[in-house]
Amino acid sequence: MSLTESGLDLHREAPERGRLNGNGLMDGDGVQASTLGCPDLPREEIFAAFETFYRRFYFRRRKMLALGAEMLRDPAMGRRRLREGRDFLRFLSRRRGSHQRL
Repeated sequence: MSLTESGLDLHREAPERGRLNGNGLMDGDGVQASTLGCPDLPREEIFAAFETFYRRFYFRRRKMLALGAEMLRDPAMGRRRLREGRDFLRFLSRRRGSHQRL
């Protein structure tokens, strides 16, 4: 089974098993939230794992150097990456602020 097939299966089965949050993609504070949950793995824990993944992936030295080189080669991509980086840091900040209030 390919990754695409397993993702399609998950998409099909999640509503049938009551694993989708019907509250949308944002929590009450306007911060992105996970819509998928499992009985033994809460939505909050799933979404925290995504945050950990993104931090570990994008803040690696090798990835930072590759992004920097890409930005130097292509100014339009540089502007795009800077916008994406700003948005990502805002996302992390909003999530942190939202979770500190809990």
